[in-house]
Parts: sequence; structure tokens; C-alpha cells
Amino acid sequence: MAGAALIVIALIPVIIRETSRSEDPLDFAEFDARTVAIMIWGGAFLVALSFSIMSGVQIAKPGRLKNWNWELHFVMFAVVYTLSLSLANFWHLPMLMGRNPREVWVHNAEGTEVFVLLALDGLVTAIAMYVPVRSCISWLLFPSGVGCYFVMLVAVDSVYSNDRHLTVGALLCLTFFALHGGMRNEVQRRKNWQALMRVQQTEEVVEIQRVEIEDTNALAKGMVTLANSLCDVVVPMTSEMHVQNAKDIHNKWFEKDMEGQSVLDFMGESDQARFRSLLVSVSKRHAPLCLPVTIHKKSLTSECHLLLVDNGADRPEPRYLLGIRVEGDRILSQQPSMYVSEIAEHMSISSNLNEFLGLVPTVSALASQNAMSSWNREMMDRDSDFSFTTYPKNMPPPPPSTTPAKWRAKSIRKLIPRWSIQRDPDSCCHYHTVVQSMQDVIDYMRSEECEPLWSTLSGGQCQSCKCMCTKGWQKCVVCGTLAPDGMASRSIIELAPVREVPSSPSSSSLNAPDQSLFLQ
Repeated sequence: MAGAALIVIALIPVIIRETSRSEDPLDFAEFDARTVAIMIWGGAFLVALSFSIMSGVQIAKPGRLKNWNWELHFVMFAVVYTLSLSLANFWHLPMLMGRNPREVWVHNAEGTEVFVLLALDGLVTAIAMYVPVRSCISWLLFPSGVGCYFVMLVAVDSVYSNDRHLTVGALLCLTFFALHGGMRNEVQRRKNWQALMRVQQTEEVVEIQRVEIEDTNALAKGMVTLANSLCDVVVPMTSEMHVQNAKDIHNKWFEKDMEGQSVLDFMGESDQARFRSLLVSVSKRHAPLCLPVTIHKKSLTSECHLLLVDNGADRPEPRYLLGIRVEGDRILSQQPSMYVSEIAEHMSISSNLNEFLGLVPTVSALASQNAMSSWNREMMDRDSDFSFTTYPKNMPPPPPSTTPAKWRAKSIRKLIPRWSIQRDPDSCCHYHTVVQSMQDVIDYMRSEECEPLWSTLSGGQCQSCKCMCTKGWQKCVVCGTLAPDGMASRSIIELAPVREVPSSPSSSSLNAPDQSLFLQ
């Protein structure tokens, strides 16, 4: 925009003077030095105006001209501008056309030489200092502008013929300093840009690490809350499996000062080996795992479930959290009455805490609360079969029988008539051609992403062909067997037998798909 404005400011006074002169006024119909000079500068004005408009469009609507090479377009504009200064100036253009500049123009054109010299140096310096153009491209300004002007001074003529060497030397020095300063400026800009990129990359890495740390902290807090809610005692352990930051509850439960002690000392040899394997698995998977063990204390032997949580190797100690849930206690020796009362008090507190948190009581607590319950006695006599999330554990529904290969093939045979496969003249029949094409289908389905939530239909299983059906099925779509009376609208989960347990909520049914794979 500045270049276009300078052209207008320089040309308008010249045009006014030349058209208003009394002798030989300017006539655009004639082809002379004045007309050629004005036409060349008019073209330079149009180039500068076009570049300014395109720049304004890019600023107003970023991305509209994103495919443009702005660096190359700017250099082309600058080359046109410098060529106009070198060839179409008021002194040298008339001499190229065989006219005396003093006779062509009304004003004295001798000062044009110094003006062009300063304009070329100012343009090259401004581009080198303020325009982000690489030095590998900006050198084009030297042969186009400075080189042409150098030829005009030497080959055509100079206003100061005796001082021509001084003018050429000054022009070369000023151009060299401008280009060299531009190269140094480019190096510094590149260093600043690289430093900025490194800072941004570092900030991105720091942000990613911060998010990972927050996620890890949230996971660790969640695991601690889970362990505290589901377990009777939560023991912090170091990487060497030594108890750290032991409290009174730990000392009372283990009947020993546990600071710096190893939990393995309270287990048998087989349980120790299993616990070490559990430790390795938790460290590799970074997921909590459970293990039933027997804890041997001074006065009690406790059947427990252990919940081991790994906080991460990069976190400060204690690394592990060991949750202990007691499923049953056995007194080894007769203890003083005071000690027995403390045990009873501890069991009462544990029961009240479970009730407050909405958790399920342990087996021993159930037995103490209702010693006459036959169901409680039965559960106490059996092996421990309790989980950390559900209690009492209902018998799972019996899994459906495996569908025989014959009926699987039958269901596929009902499906493949929907496929359009090109006939193979070398095949025995079109049916086996379609069957042979199923290998491509199998390879394609194997290459698809896993679907962890995929499952078979849960509406029920046909007792004839053992194929799965949708909810509300009336007739098996594979073999045509009718659904049993009163069972058509029930799912396979609802048909499974469930052991009745006092005050235990009934199992909820799963919603089966509404449509079948086949339409009869």
C-alpha cells in the first residue's frame, strides 16, 4: 500500500506540470519518453495495488488465500518496483530513447540519480529489516534493481560523470550492508523461532505430564477410597513390602508394632509365594487385584481377602496400599476377658461402619448378629465365596449350551441368499462358490477392531437347535421350533434359576435386541 501511495504522490505533480506546459504539452496519444515513463509507473502502481488488495483480503478473511506463496509474490512485486526505479526514472529513460532529459521534462531531472540511489537502498534495507523474506530469495532484488541501475550508470550516462565511480561504490556498499544485515536478522529470527518452538513443545510435554499426574492422583485417590470402603484395614507398604506410616489400628489388628514390618511374616510359605506373584502382576498391569490368604497373628488366625493397589513406581513411598477384609477369625488360645471384649468391640465397630457406608457385612459379623440363622451357619461352614462388591453372591445363571456346527451352518445358509456373488464357471455349483467366498468375509471380520461389549442374543435359547433368539420370540428362525408356553417374552437371564436369599434384591433382566438377523 505504501508503494502504491508513493507512486501516486510522485506521478500526479509530474503529469500536471507536463500537461499544463505551453510548449509541447503531454499528449498520451504520442509515443515519447514522458508517455512511456508514465505507462511503466502506472503498471507498477497496478501491481502494488493488486498486492495490497490481496493482502487486505488475507487479513480480513484468514485462510481464504492460504495456498498462496506470499513470499514469492512479494519478491515479484519488489522486483517490478526496483526495475521501474532503475529503467523508468526521469533521467535515464529519455537517454535510452535518444533524448536529452533536460529537454524532455519541465523540471530539472538531474536530481533523479540521487533519488533513485536512496530509493533503491531504502527499499532493500526495509525489506531486509522488516519483511520476513528469506535471504535465499531476497538476493533477487540485487540483480533486478541494483544491477540494472549499475548498468544504467556505467553504460548510459550519469549526471556526475566524473564522480560516477563514487556513486557506483556507494550503491554497492549500501546494498551489501542491507543484504548482510538482512541475513543476520534472518539468523536471529530463526533462532528465536526455534527457541519458541522448543518452549511450546516443552509446554505441551509439561501439560501432558500434568494431565497424567492428575489422572494418576485421581486414580490413586479413588483406589484409596475404594480400599477404605471395602476393607477392614488398609495398610500402606513400600516397594520392599514393609509397612510405612503404621497407625494404632494397624498395630491393634496385627497385635504388633507394624512400623517397618513385612506383611509376609504373617503368612504361610504358600501364601507368601502367591502374594509375591500378585505383587508382580499388580506392578505390571497397574490394576488392583485380589487374593485370598490366611493371616497368622498371636491370638487369631484370620481368613482374609487382600486387595493390592499400586500407586505407581514414579510416586513417593508408600507405593502399595494393601486392603484387608476379614472373612472369618479363629481364636488360637484362651485370652484374658479384657482382650476378648476388645475383639468384640472391634467387630461391633466394623459392623456399624459397614452399615454406615452401605456395605455388606462380613461373614463373621453376620454370624454374630444372627447366630441361629441356618443360612448364616451354612455360609460359615462353606469355603469363603464373597466378593468386594456384591454380597451375598448369587448363583450365576447357567450358560447357554453351545450351538452345534450343523445349526450354525443352517443359520448361515439362511443368510447367504442375500449375497450377490459372481458365478465361477470352474466351480461345481454356485452354492459352493458363495460358500468359498465366506473366507474373504472371515478375513475381513478378523481385521476389524475388537468389540468388548459384543454378545450373543439374550432373549432365550431354542432347545431344539440351541440357537439364540431375540426377546419375545415366538418361533425359532433357524429350525422353526415354537417357543414354550409362557416363555416367549422372557429373556435367557430371566429364565436362569436364581438362589433365593433373604433380603437380597432380585436379578434384573437385560434388554435383548428387538430384531432378528433373519427375516422369514
